[in-house]
Amino acid sequence: MHSLQIRPTAQRGIATVLILLLTGLSLTAAVLGTVYYVRGTQEQGVSAHAATQAQLKAWTGVEAIQLYLTTLSSDEVRELTAGSLNSALQTALGGRTDIEVKAVVWQDSAKQLVVDVKGKTAEGTRAQSTSTVQVVYAVAAGTGGAQQCSNVPKAALVFNGSVDYSGGSMEIVTSESKLDSIAVNGLLTIGSGSSAKVSGCTKDDVNLSGGGVADGAELYSEGSISIASMTPPVRADLWGKSVSLSQDQGTYTGIRAGAFNAALTAGSVTGTTVVGGIKQADGTIIPPTTGLIVITLSDGSKFLLNLKNTSVNNGTITQDGSAERLSGSGTLPTTFRLSYSSLYGGGITLKQSKVDLLWGGDVAITGWDGTYTTLKAYGDVNMYHSTMGTITGGGNFYMTNNGNPTISDSGVIAGKSYAAGVLKTFPKLQTDVAGTSPGLPGVPYCDARVDTINVAGMQDQANYVFYFDQASGDPMLKIQNVNRSSDKSAVGSGPYNLKNDSFSIAGVSYKSLMLCNNGNDGCGKSATRAAGWDLTGMKKFPAGVFWFEGKVTLNGVDIGKTISTGERGNAGTKNALIGTIMSTDKVTLGSNSAALAAPNFVAPSDVCDGTFYPANLCDKTATPSKFQTWKDSGGNSHTGMPIGNMAILTDGALDTSGWYIKGNVILGKDLLTSGAVTTVVGAMTVGANQVSRTTISQGGIKIVRTGVDADQDYVPGKNCNNTPAAGTTARVLWSRYL
Repeated sequence: MHSLQIRPTAQRGIATVLILLLTGLSLTAAVLGTVYYVRGTQEQGVSAHAATQAQLKAWTGVEAIQLYLTTLSSDEVRELTAGSLNSALQTALGGRTDIEVKAVVWQDSAKQLVVDVKGKTAEGTRAQSTSTVQVVYAVAAGTGGAQQCSNVPKAALVFNGSVDYSGGSMEIVTSESKLDSIAVNGLLTIGSGSSAKVSGCTKDDVNLSGGGVADGAELYSEGSISIASMTPPVRADLWGKSVSLSQDQGTYTGIRAGAFNAALTAGSVTGTTVVGGIKQADGTIIPPTTGLIVITLSDGSKFLLNLKNTSVNNGTITQDGSAERLSGSGTLPTTFRLSYSSLYGGGITLKQSKVDLLWGGDVAITGWDGTYTTLKAYGDVNMYHSTMGTITGGGNFYMTNNGNPTISDSGVIAGKSYAAGVLKTFPKLQTDVAGTSPGLPGVPYCDARVDTINVAGMQDQANYVFYFDQASGDPMLKIQNVNRSSDKSAVGSGPYNLKNDSFSIAGVSYKSLMLCNNGNDGCGKSATRAAGWDLTGMKKFPAGVFWFEGKVTLNGVDIGKTISTGERGNAGTKNALIGTIMSTDKVTLGSNSAALAAPNFVAPSDVCDGTFYPANLCDKTATPSKFQTWKDSGGNSHTGMPIGNMAILTDGALDTSGWYIKGNVILGKDLLTSGAVTTVVGAMTVGANQVSRTTISQGGIKIVRTGVDADQDYVPGKNCNNTPAAGTTARVLWSRYL
């Protein structure tokens, strides 16, 4: 029997397979080991990076909270609690979900706040990481409302340039039915049957013809005043370099004209001025005790001196140092003398009139039977028959005809008296009396100075900034100084592209906040640099301060808010936009007229109690809401920030038709009016940035001062002389990781 024999070569295939299999397994194990090692190393790196990012976010929160605390008013600091801070602090982070904050404790006595700030990163991944920092802040409340740069306009209506008024309306009224002031840096011309219900002053001549002025008007001019062929004035007061009246009738409380050109000497210092007063025999001028004069020194320096702040002793004038520097760097001497150089105007010509005080250089009365209660003439008097109470003259007295004047009290002149060219004496008139010259009244100083404005530099005072993207030109909106009423948290600044008006701001759709084009589009959606911002058909708009790059047009407002438009018993209401319009270019208020009310000219609730409110204007530390307070350069407190007193503030012009404006208006350029009269309850300045000639032939302007209080007269300006009041500070005492 044969046994089965296996040959050695028959096993070689299986061995090869086993060797290959074992080798493959070894390689697979090596590869998998390498993969797991690399993956583990990567995750360790991600985890380390995530931990670093979490710490950075936590510290971002620490800095954001510190900044938020510095925005609190002194009242808000006093009312702090840990519970009230939680939502406010979280919102102060701009709605970020990767940072959490928790106010642990507020130590009121030490004014210290303990806060836990957690930064989170890579949530939902294996590399998720958090880092919590506990911080102690020391909070020091400010000393009150911060100081603001502010000015009060020189007059209710200031024109930096000449004014031609031939139609429409120009009127300034107050609650007492008296007239407030206009100041014109140029000529004032009123004609073509127009009646200007204004008082005030001009730097140049006043020419009135074919129209009239309101009863009780006061017109003062550094130039000459001419009235011809117009409705006779009633109780008017005229004062200028010279005065010429060429129509009969009219009643005047005063007509004054003339001054001296005088030389100033004080040792080696010399200068000149125009001043009224008495001329002494040696040429020394004794100035009056009231009034303003401008002194120009030989080096060109100019000073405005109030004569009530001077004293005179034997011709030497002493001033108390309160003179205002107008220009230059020279020093006005404390003591000086004034001496006569020449006459400055003084001529008065008039027809038959009734005048309480008639005072000038040479006085010529060409009409019969006028009445002059007090007549003073530095020079000669020429007249037809007239009635006088008293007359004082430094020259001769001439009756043009052979009649006699009627002098009810007394008369005295330095010269002689004549009738029809013949020497003659008159009852109650003494002649040849030395030293009887009444001197001259001087000329008024018209303060028509304006402060230049720079709207571009005032953007930080706005709440809603409308501008154009530098690259694309798209209309954009930036929000600042705006809080939510619900929790007083700051509204996200954006920026927001208005070309797509379907976005939301702090949970509020843009069209619910700003809706124009008769309810069809978000406001500003179609704005371009060339066309500007057309806000026609406004249906929704918040209250606040609005800053616009370029031109802006308002034409129709119906946002559900109305204001009263009545003064002196005239009731009425108009749909109104409540806010301040600031523009770097022209502002147009279209013929579909409405009302515009500055924030401080309405109730605080109209500004501060909406879904959003302007935090720079409103104080919501208590109920009801109030306006913010501030301090002027003298440390005096006022209510309502100066920017909130403004209705319109523009580097350009204003073109308006029939709008009712509550609040102050400052125009960098000119004023254009058409259609119905535009009413401004407040004050207006025209031409702040350049001399602008204004022509009013239709439409017109009416300035109402009724109910305007002293705090509402302040406008943004340059009057910053003192250190601002200190604001709230917050510093980190210590911190630690938890």
